[in-house]
Amino acid sequence: MAATKTEPEHGNSDNYYKTEIKEENQDPGFVYHDHYKHGIKEETQNPDFIDYDHYVIVMKEMKENEDPGFIDQDHNKGASKEEDQDPDCAELDEYKSGIKDQEHTDQDFIDPDHPTNEPDSSSGPSDQQKRRTGVNKTFTTLESLEINQHVHTGKKTYNCDQCEKAFSHLGHLKTHQRIHSGEKPYSCDQCEKAFTCLNTLKTHQRIHSGEKPYRCDQCGKAFTQSGPLKTHQRIHSGEKPYSCDQCGKAFTESGLLKTHQHIHSGEKPYSCDQCGKAFTRLDHLKTHQHIHSGEKPYSCDQCGKAFTRLNTLKTHQRIHTSEKPYSCDQCGKAFSWLGHLKTHQRIHSGEKPYSCDQCGKAFTESGHLKTHQRIHSGEKPYSCDQCGKAFTESGHLKTHQRIHSGEKPYSCDQCGKAFSWLGTLKTHQRIHSGEKPYSCDQCGKAFTHLNTLKTHQRIHSGEKPYSCDQCGKAFTRLNTLKTHQRIHSGEKPYSCDQCGKAFTQLNNLKTHQRIHSSEKPYSCDQCGKAFTRLNTLKIHQRIHSGEKPYSCDQCGKAFSQLGTLKAHQCIHSGEKPYWCEQMWKIFSLLKCSNSPSAHSHQEEMSKLTTVVKVLTV
Repeated sequence: MAATKTEPEHGNSDNYYKTEIKEENQDPGFVYHDHYKHGIKEETQNPDFIDYDHYVIVMKEMKENEDPGFIDQDHNKGASKEEDQDPDCAELDEYKSGIKDQEHTDQDFIDPDHPTNEPDSSSGPSDQQKRRTGVNKTFTTLESLEINQHVHTGKKTYNCDQCEKAFSHLGHLKTHQRIHSGEKPYSCDQCEKAFTCLNTLKTHQRIHSGEKPYRCDQCGKAFTQSGPLKTHQRIHSGEKPYSCDQCGKAFTESGLLKTHQHIHSGEKPYSCDQCGKAFTRLDHLKTHQHIHSGEKPYSCDQCGKAFTRLNTLKTHQRIHTSEKPYSCDQCGKAFSWLGHLKTHQRIHSGEKPYSCDQCGKAFTESGHLKTHQRIHSGEKPYSCDQCGKAFTESGHLKTHQRIHSGEKPYSCDQCGKAFSWLGTLKTHQRIHSGEKPYSCDQCGKAFTHLNTLKTHQRIHSGEKPYSCDQCGKAFTRLNTLKTHQRIHSGEKPYSCDQCGKAFTQLNNLKTHQRIHSSEKPYSCDQCGKAFTRLNTLKIHQRIHSGEKPYSCDQCGKAFSQLGTLKAHQCIHSGEKPYWCEQMWKIFSLLKCSNSPSAHSHQEEMSKLTTVVKVLTV
């Protein structure tokens, strides 16, 4: 028998009914005449009456974040997961509270056996009203009566020959069997996507039409299906009907609960066929696969940057809008990412959940831990394509590459000096502000940079972690060690462009160049005398202050300069480390003379003195 379809008019929807009967759902020779409307709301039905002469395959509620057209089915003995399936239609084995239809839940039930437009109230309850209350339910065939009684008895007479799942209606069984056969007889005329159920196709077509008939009465958000609307309304009500039986955590959706339970079971049912990495969720696997394919389907309409995930694109767009929806409740600092806020809050809580399994050092972020672990492994995965230098972090490589390019993107707004590092700019700006946020807890001396403080604290601790591998001399700073090693190598990388003189340190070259320029940038504030070096000025100022910080540990005599102290200590030790080359040669000549008076030391010294006087005339 051919299917008949009558479209209801807007003016009088009670006068029409809509149904669709397929040949495959009928017994040969049997014709349904007791057609019902698709949807009778659960709350308007009498719980004692349920009509099943004509059934409608109703989709399960789609989740708010799932792709349209995806309907979850628990088939194959309940072994399949939500994400494993791609069925397009849900099967209803039994109707506990009436038939629900997403498109026509507000229309009245029309019985085609009694097509009277309006019931006659004077002659008692109409057949339509009887059907609504379950009174004197009648059928045109005995088979229709038997099928209806399955609702009350729970009898399921139709079994799937592949998975043994049972159904109370033959049509439900046939729809279910499409899961095994892969048959999808209903296809979209716009995108050609195919579905196993007609209702699923109709829901899918709303993507193309933009129709969203289900709207939230609190915030106005619209949906294409009633299921996502109900799930959404739980945001307003706070309802979380699905709770974990192990940890008690509650969820608004059953799918979220199932995914959460993988944490306890350790199950990761979705694995990448290229690298073997496993995931607890199908959508995570699909996103991961973009790494291999290089696909970035989501692009920014302002700057064109592309992303593998939609959420990453949305977060990126906050750069253009300057939106920072996540703010710290303790200090008020705002962030564009929720993850950044959570990481920031660890500053206040002191939480460091990521610790190194080798040295025990703890970190607030997992990324920092991974970078730290490269210290132990020696791994440097980022190398410069120009000089080959390798780095543990990609950020360090990018900064290093500015040496080759000469790029200095960070400039001071006060003096215009440019820097290749943002951190270096911030440290520089403290020169203008006078800020010294890092102070020594032992002597109170303050510094503009944290590393400078740490180096200074080695003075108090006596720590010298950097030692020369040739002479064993130790230093508090790595740079000082490198400069020292040039003594052994003879390297002098800094040369004067005017006289060619070379130096082991850049500062020494700069000081030397003041000889040519006659620059003396350091002047005494008491007498006005100027100097080329800061240290020379400091030594000079001790003349005015009378400070003598260097004292002899044997006689207690004090000096204003370290060099003067060392010369003084030669008196106690008897050491005479300095020789005059000319006088030594003359003394040697006199000592080797054949003169008899040469054997007298006093005569030799007298002659030597005379020679010295001659040389000094």
